Amino acid sequence: MIVITGGPSVGKSTLLNELRISGFAVLPEQATEVIKEGKILPWENRDLFQREVLKRQLEAEAPFHDSKDTVFVDRGVFDGEAYYKCDGIESPSVFKELSAMQYSKVLLLEPLGVFVQDGIRFENMEFTVRITQVLHEVYSAKGLEVIRIPAETVQRRLQLALSSIGERNCALSFA
Repeated sequence: MIVITGGPSVGKSTLLNELRISGFAVLPEQATEVIKEGKILPWENRDLFQREVLKRQLEAEAPFHDSKDTVFVDRGVFDGEAYYKCDGIESPSVFKELSAMQYSKVLLLEPLGVFVQDGIRFENMEFTVRITQVLHEVYSAKGLEVIRIPAETVQRRLQLALSSIGERNCALSFA
């Protein structure tokens, strides 16, 4: 599994949609689903929200742990740890017990310079810049290779993402 991560409004969903169109398996972001349900919201109770997201993320990823196929994950389990850290909240000990071995790489999308409010995102550009650095720190501390994908067009980001995992055939169609 390859994690696609980054702060809010950096183009993760757009890139993941392009990867899906290119024929790759993609796991959707669990946090967005929890927010859309409206029962547990991060701005009301960050801890309860992150625990629910982690539970769902673990459940969603479980069937793919032994997969030989390339699967892209919209945020990985350690995104939650980064959000705790960024908010200055002590993270649950479960993050120390989780293995990072299910992920082969982490693609960290850099902020685009424009922040879109869509009714799901409640953060701002300042937070996006800060969480980007914390995500890099958290995933690196787990011993994972973090590849930073700069602010570019979606086609260029797709090229960079695919070339970073050795998939050149799909990326060449955009050259």
